[in-house]
Amino acid sequence: LTVTGHVSVTGTLTGNASAISVGSMIVNASGTYTATSGTTTITSETSSHAFRVSGSGTLANSDGTILITTPAETRIKMNGTGNIHNLTINHASCVVFTHTDSAGITVEGDLTITAGTLNTSEQGGSDKNLTVTGDVDVTGTLTGNASAVTVGGIRINSGGTYLATSGTTEVTNRFTGTSNLWKNDGGTFTHNNGTVKFTDNDHSLVKELTFYNLEQASSLGDYALSWETQSGTACTILGNLTITRGDFEIHAAGNTLDIHGQTILNGSSDTGARFNNDKNQTATITHHGIVTINGGTYHVEDGATVNMAGIRNLGGVVD
Repeated sequence: LTVTGHVSVTGTLTGNASAISVGSMIVNASGTYTATSGTTTITSETSSHAFRVSGSGTLANSDGTILITTPAETRIKMNGTGNIHNLTINHASCVVFTHTDSAGITVEGDLTITAGTLNTSEQGGSDKNLTVTGDVDVTGTLTGNASAVTVGGIRINSGGTYLATSGTTEVTNRFTGTSNLWKNDGGTFTHNNGTVKFTDNDHSLVKELTFYNLEQASSLGDYALSWETQSGTACTILGNLTITRGDFEIHAAGNTLDIHGQTILNGSSDTGARFNNDKNQTATITHHGIVTINGGTYHVEDGATVNMAGIRNLGGVVD
C-alpha cells in the first residue's frame, strides 16, 4: 500500500505483512492501526506530525518497524494505546517525541538513527523519558537533554553522536551480536555531566574513552564489567565511579585509569562490589578523589602503582 498524501484512521487499518508507505499518519480517537509486520515508511508530515496516535487511538505494532524519512523537522506523538516496536530515523533534520499524557515514550524493539537527529525534548515543552528495550544504533544523532534514558545495548558508529542526558543513561543488555553493552566505534559521546549506569546480566565489555559519572550495578554480584578504551591506553572518569554490584575491571592490563571524583564501593555480602577484581592491572591507577569502601573489595595487583587522595574503609576489604 502506497499513499503519497496523509492517512487519517478513525476505523481500522490492517497492514498484515505488506510494505506500507504513506505521507503521514494520524490514528484518531477510536481508530486502530494494526501495523504491518514489515515496515511502515513515513515520508512527510501533517500539522507538524509524521506519525501520531491520539488519545483513545490504538497502535498494534505487530513487531514491525516505523521508518521516518521526512525531509524536515517533525514530531512523533504517542498519546493513545500501544508502543512502537522498531523505530528507524533516516532523514536530514530532527524528530521530536511528544507525549502529553505521560512522561515518556517506549520503543519495544530497536532504535536505529541512520541519519538526522532524534531529540527527547518536546519543542517548547518538557524533556520526555526514553525507554528502548532493544538496541540503540546511532549513526546520526541522539540528543538526551535531561531525560531519563534507558536502553538495551548502545553502539555509536563512526559519524554518529550521542549527546547524553544530564541525568542517567541506563544500559541493561549487550548490543546484539557483540560482547559489548556500550560500543563506541569512532563516534562522538558528549557526556553532558551525566551518569552512565550499567545493569547488565552477563560478563560484558564497554568501549569508550571517557565518562563523567559511571555506575556498575550488574544484575548479579559475580558479573563483570570490563572497560576497553576506544583508542590509546587511557581510561578516564571525570566524575565519580560507583560500584553497587558486580566487578569493575580494565580490559587491558597496560591501560591507565584516572578517576577525578570519588570512588565508592557500596556492595554487601549478597551483592558483591569489587574494584579490579581480576587483579591484573600493571599500569597506574589514580584516584584524584577519596576512595570509600562501604562494602565490597578493593583489589590491588602486586607491584602495581595506585595513587589515592585518601581511603576510608567502612566495612569492606582491601586486598
